[in-house]
Amino acid sequence: MSTAVRGSLTRQLQLRVAGLTAAITVLAIAVTVGVSSDSARRQLDARLDEVMARSLEADPHGRGGPGQQLDLPGQPLGTIAILTTDGTPDGVILDKSGVHALPDAVSDALSAVSLDQKHSLSLGELGRYRVVGRPVNILTVQGVSAGRAYWGLPLDELDRSTSTLLLMGIGIGGVCVFLAWWTVGYAVRRTLVSLSRVAAVATEISGMSLSSGDVSIATRVGDADADQDNEAGQVGSAINSMLDNVESALAARQESETTLRQFVADASHELRTPLASIAGYSELLRRFRDDLPEPVSFATSRIDLEAQRMTHLVQDLLFLARLDSSPQERTRVAVDLVPIVSGVVAGMRSAYPEHSWSLEVPESAVTLGDGDLLRRAVRNILLNAAVHTPPGTKVVTRLTSDGQLRLTVSDDGPGIPAELGPRVLERFTRADSGRARNAGADSTGLGLAIVATIVRNHGGTVEVGSPARGSEFRINLPKPVAGCSQRPKT
Repeated sequence: MSTAVRGSLTRQLQLRVAGLTAAITVLAIAVTVGVSSDSARRQLDARLDEVMARSLEADPHGRGGPGQQLDLPGQPLGTIAILTTDGTPDGVILDKSGVHALPDAVSDALSAVSLDQKHSLSLGELGRYRVVGRPVNILTVQGVSAGRAYWGLPLDELDRSTSTLLLMGIGIGGVCVFLAWWTVGYAVRRTLVSLSRVAAVATEISGMSLSSGDVSIATRVGDADADQDNEAGQVGSAINSMLDNVESALAARQESETTLRQFVADASHELRTPLASIAGYSELLRRFRDDLPEPVSFATSRIDLEAQRMTHLVQDLLFLARLDSSPQERTRVAVDLVPIVSGVVAGMRSAYPEHSWSLEVPESAVTLGDGDLLRRAVRNILLNAAVHTPPGTKVVTRLTSDGQLRLTVSDDGPGIPAELGPRVLERFTRADSGRARNAGADSTGLGLAIVATIVRNHGGTVEVGSPARGSEFRINLPKPVAGCSQRPKT
């Protein structure tokens, strides 16, 4: 599993858990702060009721004014009291230095509060207060007068405790969210370590060339990562089972291919003798061609032509069989491709003058290999362009030696059918329906397969291009190591 994918999964889970933790934390903070604030407010209301009861008990009719109601033992600092008579409020506040008159604006604001319940008010510079009021009969010089009395306690302490509790909740919640984020990330990373090793095995297998040859897959997921007691181990075990199955299938395929190629090689070898006999008798009959009836003479020429075609096919099959059985048997020497390519193109100009042949080569292009095999590969790929394109086709051969040796053969013919592209280098692949063939041209469907095998045995590759028109083949060969002292051969 790549780091990007693992990180993405980890972040997704972290975000989900952190979001859930944050939601729970916010809910818990809201409930805690709400319950605590309500409890503190109830306690403050109880204290406010005590202040009111103490004041009324000491001066039930307000004869001494609001100051006398506050100047009592047990009254909390910051307490305010207001007596309203005939609509005129008279308010005082108790602080450390004693009882002082309230500003008129504060007294007016408090006297406007309804008597139905307790209220929380903002009194400017005094801050927020919890206020309660009730009707009272006030004794004055003129007699008893209906009035109202108000008492208030500051909410500063309650607000501070609520703010402190809220900040503590936010801090604790943030720590919880961070711990949840980190814990989930750590746990997921620990869990995904085994999956990362499983992914590394899968990546290694995906980089192997399994298309041909004797393939053995020795890589497996380790026992520690293939423990079926956990989900990650089940994935590793499934990967191992899949690799066992793939290896068995590849072994069966290779055995089948080996058997088939051995059969083809044996059959081709056995066909050489009867084909030689057929060719010999055909040659003998040609000596008496003038004495034979015309139908017999025609049949004799056809026998000779088909014998030659079969001989050519058998030779190609035997040649491929030798390349498959001993790809490194021949001695590799420094070979200059420039004279090889130039000579093959010159031969094509003579054999196929109806085509337009163009050649671009550097001064030198040296590689390590077998000159005869490389010449055959170049001839086959140029012959493919000559045979499968109509007269008048322009064939461009370009040899470059920048970084690696590259031989490019392109034409402006009808091109290769799209469905044939992936297997054009396979054996017995023919595209007669898609690419025009010259009259009388013979093709076994092995020419490009021989090219691919020769180039592969030289450590190179063959690429099939798809230009806007025509076809393009590119042969890539490695350059010899620096300091090679062998004299190039052509």
